[in-house]
Amino acid sequence: MRRNKPRGARASDSSRPAHHGGINKHRDKDGNVNMGVTVGSGRGRGRGRARGRGHGRGRGAGLNGSATTQDALHKALADLDGEKTYGGRGGLAQLIVRGWDKSRLASSPGGGWREAVQFLERKASGLVAQGHEKIWVKEKLLDGDALIISVRPEDKDKFISLNGFRFAGATLEIELMVGNSTDTPKPNQTQTFTGHISDPADLVQKLTVSLNRRYTPTHKLLDLSNLGNDMDIVNTGMFNNVDTESKFFPALMKVVDKIFTSWEHKRQTLESVDLSNNALADVAAVTTLAQTLPDIKNLDLSNNVFKTLSDIEAWRWKFRSLEHLVLKGNPIELLVSNLNSIMKEWYPRLEYVSGIRVRSSEEAAASAKPRIPLQIQVLGSSFRDQAAVGENFVKFFFPSYDTNRSALATSFYDAESTFSYSVNKDMLRMLDAKDEPVQPWEIYTKRARNLDKIHNLLTRMDRLYNGPERIREVWLSLPTTQHPPLLEEAYKWCVECHALPGLPDPSGESPGGVGGLIVTIHGEFAEVDDLEIGTVISKRSFDRTFVLGPGSGLNGIRVVSDVLVLRAYQGYEAWKPRGGPITAPIQTVKQQRGDPPMPLGWGGILPGKSERRVEEEMVAYQLSKATGLTLEYSGLCLAQTDWNMAAAMFAFEKVKANLPSEAFY
Repeated sequence: MRRNKPRGARASDSSRPAHHGGINKHRDKDGNVNMGVTVGSGRGRGRGRARGRGHGRGRGAGLNGSATTQDALHKALADLDGEKTYGGRGGLAQLIVRGWDKSRLASSPGGGWREAVQFLERKASGLVAQGHEKIWVKEKLLDGDALIISVRPEDKDKFISLNGFRFAGATLEIELMVGNSTDTPKPNQTQTFTGHISDPADLVQKLTVSLNRRYTPTHKLLDLSNLGNDMDIVNTGMFNNVDTESKFFPALMKVVDKIFTSWEHKRQTLESVDLSNNALADVAAVTTLAQTLPDIKNLDLSNNVFKTLSDIEAWRWKFRSLEHLVLKGNPIELLVSNLNSIMKEWYPRLEYVSGIRVRSSEEAAASAKPRIPLQIQVLGSSFRDQAAVGENFVKFFFPSYDTNRSALATSFYDAESTFSYSVNKDMLRMLDAKDEPVQPWEIYTKRARNLDKIHNLLTRMDRLYNGPERIREVWLSLPTTQHPPLLEEAYKWCVECHALPGLPDPSGESPGGVGGLIVTIHGEFAEVDDLEIGTVISKRSFDRTFVLGPGSGLNGIRVVSDVLVLRAYQGYEAWKPRGGPITAPIQTVKQQRGDPPMPLGWGGILPGKSERRVEEEMVAYQLSKATGLTLEYSGLCLAQTDWNMAAAMFAFEKVKANLPSEAFY
C-alpha cells in the first residue's frame, strides 16, 4: 500500500501512545456503538499531526464546501442530539427546574433528568400553534437537585407556565433564574447541555477543510487517521460526548458519498483509506466505510486495538477488491496465529497483509475468477395460503380500511391484538413521481413507533397499540386513504402468505400453540380529501405485515399483530417479475453424496466467533448438503445472494451446468 511518509511527530513509533487520541468504542445509554474520541491536549503529537497534514494538499482536485455539501451534511446530522460542553451562551433565558429528582424515573440509570427535559420540550411545544417550529431546550446544566435550562427569551414564558405540572408522579417547580451566576459553571457541576447544531455551514466548512487536506489526489488516498487529534474536527464540538461521536463517522461518509457522486467516480479517485491510530476496538463505529467505499484497494488499520477476529468480522465479505490490508500494531497480530491465512480467505484479491505477500498477483486474479455468474430472476410473490384464509382476509381488509375503519377494528382485533406503525423518511421518492403532490409526515410522526428515534421505554410501550379501541382511535387519527383495487390493479400489489406454526392459543386449549399465517403486503395508497370526491392529496408507499390466527373475529380469524411501515411513493417496479414467467417451483437438487466435509469447529460456537458467523457457516453447510457444492463455493454463492437460501438455490440451478468439477465435493 503506497502511502506518504509520515511526518512530524508521527514519524516515530515510539512517540505514539497506544490509546492517545483517536476513536474509541463506547455504548451510549441506548446501547448504540459510539466513537468515543479522547481529545489530546493539543501538544506534542496532536499539534505535529495537524501541521503535518499541511496546507495546500490537493487543493486543485480536493473536496469543496459547496451548498450541496452543506445541505448533505445538515441532512446527515439532522437527527443529532447535539450535546456540547456548557458555556453559558449569551442571549438565552435561564430557568431553574426542581422536583424532577423526586419522580419515579429518578431511580433509573440515567437519573431521569433527560426525560424531564424531553417532557418540558413536549409540553411547551404543545402550547404553540400546529405547524410552528418545535420548542427546544438549548442548554441544560445539573447543579445538585437543580436542573438549570437555557431557552430562547421568547420561549421562557411557555416553560414557566409549566410550573406545577406533574412529571412521572412528581410536581415540577419552574422559576426564572435571577442574575447570571451560571455563566461559568462551578467545578463540581455536571457540565453538559443539549441543543441543536446552530451553524451547520460553519461545521461543513471545518469538516471540508479537514477532508481537503486529508485527501491526496496523486495517491488516491483518503487519510482518516488520528481523528481525535485533528483540531479542525475536534473544534466542531462533535467529540465532546459519546452521543454526537456515534453520528460523526456515518455523517462524514454521507458527505463523502455526496462529493464523489458515482461509483465510477469513487473507483477512479479513491483507492486507499488510512484509519490508523484511532484507538478502534472494533469496526462498529466505522462500519459505514464498507458501504460508502466498497471498492478500495488498500486499507490501513494499523495501531488500533483489535484483539480478535470478531472485532473486524463485520468487514468479512466486504472490500472485494482489497489488495493490501495493514494490521500492524494491533494485538490481533500476536493473538491470532494464522491471521494472514484467514485474511487471505476473507478477501479473494488480497496480496499483502501488513507488507507481507500472501499471494501473487496471478494467484489473486485466479482467486477472484470463481465468482458464480449469477443471473437471478426477480420472482413474483410467494402466496402459500391455507383454505383461502389469507386471500379472503386481504380482499376484505383494505377496502374496509378505506371506508369503515371503526367496524374493521372490531371485526378482527381483540384485546390481545397489537398494531404499530413507523415512518421511513430515508427512502427517496421515485424519479417518475416528481409530478405527484408531496405532503409532510407530521400527521403520522405524532403516533409513530420509530424505535431508532424513540428511546424512552414508556413512550415505546405506549405506541404499541393494544385492543380494538386503541387501534380504532389511532386509525381514525390518520388521513383518509384509497388503496388500488386488488383484483383490477393487481400489478400494484405484492402479497405474500406463509404458514406460521406455534402461535399462542387464546383459548388455552393447545399448550403447544396453534397454526396461523403471516401475510406481508407491499403496495401504495392515495391520501384523499373525501372518498366520494376522490381528490388525491398525495401518494405514499407502504409495507404491512399481519400475523393471523384462529379466534373469535370475522370468519373465525383474529389479527395477532399488525405492523405498518410508511415511506415515500416509489411505485411498483421493484416486485414486477423479470426474466420470464416461472412455470414450476424451484426444485431442490438431490445429491447422492454424504455430508460435505467440514473443517474442525465449523458451525460450532468457539471463542472469538460471532453469532452471525456461526449462522453463516450453518447456512453454507445446508446449501452444500443440498447441492453438493463445496463449503467454499456455497459461501461464494450465498455471499452474492445476501445469504438468502432460496435465492442461492435458484442461482445454483441456473449455473450448475457451467460449474467446474472442483466446485463439488
